[in-house]
Amino acid sequence: MAATHDQFSSLVDKYIFRPAKMTRSARRYRDLPLPADLARDLAPPHQLDESGKIVRSPDLEPQGDGAAGGVVTTVQDLAKFDLALDRGELISTASRERMMSPTISTDGKPLPYGLGWFVQEYQGRKLVWHSGLWEKAYSALYLKVPDQSVTLILLANSDGLWWNNALDKAEVEKSRFAQLFLRDWTRTAQP
Repeated sequence: MAATHDQFSSLVDKYIFRPAKMTRSARRYRDLPLPADLARDLAPPHQLDESGKIVRSPDLEPQGDGAAGGVVTTVQDLAKFDLALDRGELISTASRERMMSPTISTDGKPLPYGLGWFVQEYQGRKLVWHSGLWEKAYSALYLKVPDQSVTLILLANSDGLWWNNALDKAEVEKSRFAQLFLRDWTRTAQP
C-alpha cells in the first residue's frame, strides 16, 4: 500500500533540499538526469588500477529512484542539512532523537542502527553516523557527536573513504579518517 503517489526524489526535494536550502543538491536516477550546472561541476569518479595508479572509473550504471543512493551534493549543502536537522527544521526533536537511537531487536537487545543512522558509543560518547559507497566511484562519511554539536562530513570521488564496515556493526573508529577526527576531537573535548 502506498502512502503517496509522489516519486521518492520529489519528496526528498520537497521535504529536505528546499527546507534546508540545499541549492547544490539533487537526486539522480535513470529517469531523472542531473541539472546541467550540477552535472558540469560533478567530480568524475576515479579508482586505483591493478598497478596502484589513479585512473578514471568507467561510466556508472543508472540507479533506480529509491533511498539507497542517488543524491548528488556538496559538503556545504550537507552542512546545511546537518544544521537544519539539528535545529528541528526538517523533523521534530523527538523524531530526531528516535532516529538516532539504537533500535531494539526482538530479543530486547539494542542494535547498532537507528532509523537511517549507525549508533554507537566511543570513549563514553554517543556517535551517530552514516557512510556511502558506490564501489570504484564515490564514498562518503557523515559522523556526528550529538552532545558536542560536532559533525564531520567527507565526500570523495573514489571509494577511498570506505573501510569495509559490516552492515550489522557500528565501527566508525575503524575508518582512518574517523580515527584522526576522533583522536584530535577527544583531546580537546571532554564529556
